[in-house]
Amino acid sequence: MGCISLPGGKFSSVPEESFVALGCFDGLHAGHRALLAHAADAAGAACLPLAVWSPEGAKDAPRIGFPSVRRDRLARLGVRYLFEDRYEEIRALSPRAFFEEYLIGKYRAAGVACGENFTFGAARAGDAGTLGALCAEYGVRFFSEPCVTVGGTAVSDSRVRELLQKGNAEEARVLLQAPYAFDARAVSGRHVGRTIGFPTINLPLPPGFLLPFGVYAALLAFDAPDGRKICRAAADVGVHPTFGSADLPRCEVHLLEPFLPEKGKLLRVGFMTYVRPEESFRSADELKDRIKTDVEVISRYFDRLPAKAFDV
Repeated sequence: MGCISLPGGKFSSVPEESFVALGCFDGLHAGHRALLAHAADAAGAACLPLAVWSPEGAKDAPRIGFPSVRRDRLARLGVRYLFEDRYEEIRALSPRAFFEEYLIGKYRAAGVACGENFTFGAARAGDAGTLGALCAEYGVRFFSEPCVTVGGTAVSDSRVRELLQKGNAEEARVLLQAPYAFDARAVSGRHVGRTIGFPTINLPLPPGFLLPFGVYAALLAFDAPDGRKICRAAADVGVHPTFGSADLPRCEVHLLEPFLPEKGKLLRVGFMTYVRPEESFRSADELKDRIKTDVEVISRYFDRLPAKAFDV
C-alpha cells in the first residue's frame, strides 16, 4: 500500500505536494464524480496534481469497483495518484493524528477535499467540519462537496450495490454514470455458441461480481491497432445449464458488430441493462431461437441510446 501513480502521473513516488480528495470512491458514482470534478478544477488552479486517498478494508460490504476498472476511471477523471492505506493502520488514530501524520506528513497535502458526510478518525470522531478546521490551522486549501441526489435520494455506494444485486444494471449505470464493468482475458469455452451460429467470447467472472445470473445488453471494449474499440454485445452470465452446467460461472459475450479482439487481449465488459434470467433449454434449436430473440431485443435497446452512452 502507499502511493500508486496512475496513467498520466509524472512521479514514481509521492509528489512534493498534491491536492487530495478523501473518500472510499468505491463505485465512482455521481457524487464521487462531482467531488473529483471540483477537486480537479481546484488542483489545476493551484498548479497541483490531483490525488485520491482511499482506505483499503474500511467497509465490510462487497466492493463495486474492480481494481483495474476503478484505477482507469480515476485516471480518466484527472486523478494522478492513488494513496491507499490499510484501514487497520489508521482506524485508531484521532482525527488530528491522521491529518498530521498522513495527510501532511506522509502525503504532503497542499489542498484537501471531501464529501459533506465524510467522517474519519477513531470512532468516526472527525467530519468535514473537523477537516476544514485542521486545514485552516495548517494553511491548507479545503472544500467539502454537497451530496448528489437522484430521484430525491442521495447517491451512495449502498444504493448502487443494492440495485446491482437486484439485477437493475440500468439504474445502477445512471447512478455510476458508467456501466458496472470488469476486465478479463478470454478463456477457452465449450464452443456451443459457435455450433449454433452465435459465437461467444468466454470471460471468467471476478470474485465479488454483484449482478445475478442472466442475459444483459453489454458493451465490450478492447485496444486495437487502430484505436480503442467499443462493441455492442449480448452477455450471458451464469453456469449455462442447457448442455450441462459449467464448473464455474462465467460471462459469455456475443458481439453484435464485426470486430474481434486479438487473442490474449485484456477485455472490458460493461453491463448496460438486464434482459432476462438464466434458463435451461430443451434443445440446441430452442436455445438458438431464444438467443436470436435476445439479440433482437438488445439491438433495439442500443438503437435507442444516445451516442454518449457508448463508453465503458
